[in-house]
Amino acid sequence: MNAFQNPASYVAVSLIAPKEHYARVSGLQAFSGSLVSIVSPTLATALLSFSGLRLILVLDLISFGIAFSTLLFFIRIPPVSADNGEKKEPFFKSCLEGFNFLKEHKAILRIILFFAFINLLAYLTGFGILPALILARTGDNQPILGIVSSTVGVGTLIGSVVVTILRPAERKSRVIFISLAVSFLLANILWAIGRNAWIWVFAAFAGNFPLPFISANLTTIMRTKVPAQMQGRVFSTRDTLQFFTRPLGLFLGGILADKVFEPFMQSASPLQRLLCVIVGPGKGSGIAVMFLITGVTGVISSLLSLGDPVYKELDS
Repeated sequence: MNAFQNPASYVAVSLIAPKEHYARVSGLQAFSGSLVSIVSPTLATALLSFSGLRLILVLDLISFGIAFSTLLFFIRIPPVSADNGEKKEPFFKSCLEGFNFLKEHKAILRIILFFAFINLLAYLTGFGILPALILARTGDNQPILGIVSSTVGVGTLIGSVVVTILRPAERKSRVIFISLAVSFLLANILWAIGRNAWIWVFAAFAGNFPLPFISANLTTIMRTKVPAQMQGRVFSTRDTLQFFTRPLGLFLGGILADKVFEPFMQSASPLQRLLCVIVGPGKGSGIAVMFLITGVTGVISSLLSLGDPVYKELDS
């Protein structure tokens, strides 16, 4: 259902919000998502302790009813202007229109494919095996893992507030690539070389603070560069290309950690000894090496993209 709902919601917001407020609206959406990710688990745990699962399910249905009623009765979406001479196309041909649009707009296609690569890096480590790293390096200390995981949400939440308040950037692609480089540097690399909870908590906050700057500016570029009547098809295509690497990253992350990097860091070799100086020895050092590799790769690829002239088209 999300495959249908997400593109429709993108188009709806594009039609409702003025163009000059696209970045702030995207910041508010990031704020909403971050707030939910922080409050929901805490509230659900408290309700489960005092009242059981039945009340949680009832409240879930009530909240759905409120949201559904708000959309049905209070939100008015302006109609999309279309060419009166446009003929109705077959369904599958209409689906391909999103791919055809991106083929004709190289800069948009390039940044989507770039983020497919970034998602692969992020889900290989940060969004996949971070709990394994923290637990392995703290002797299964679950409270520390909980603090680090919560701080991830706090960093994203505060970042989304700042994005909403600040004036929208003129060179959006520049903000995107700088924010990506900072995120990989302060999250993945610090998680890799960190040896205590304070460093991991700082990395969780500082590394996730720039994420709303990335999503807000990328969404604004897509909304301003893609005509409203094409956005549903283009956003669906974008989601297909940009997010298919996420499950691949999650799948490969666990295999590489268990079968390649952890065994390698437990065997003696000159490279292993060098890496131990950087990330430390012991259990979890192989996962730390994975974070180091994805962090360095993310920083370098983001800085190289920062100087790529093809992306200047997105700022015009």
